[in-house]
Amino acid sequence: MSNSAEQSNIISPKTKSESVWDVFGYLFYIGSIIFLIAAWGTLPDFGLFIILFMQFLERHP
Repeated sequence: MSNSAEQSNIISPKTKSESVWDVFGYLFYIGSIIFLIAAWGTLPDFGLFIILFMQFLERHP
């Protein structure tokens, strides 16, 4: 039997700076989504450019 099944998880509380950075990350993520929703209609049509660029990235990661 594996010893990992018998071990308990160590739960350490987050520090204040970790909590602040978590909140900052969540706000940035939500803000990015809101910005994309608001600006979606004004974005230029780069369909062909995106397809060509993705082909390049798939070949040369």
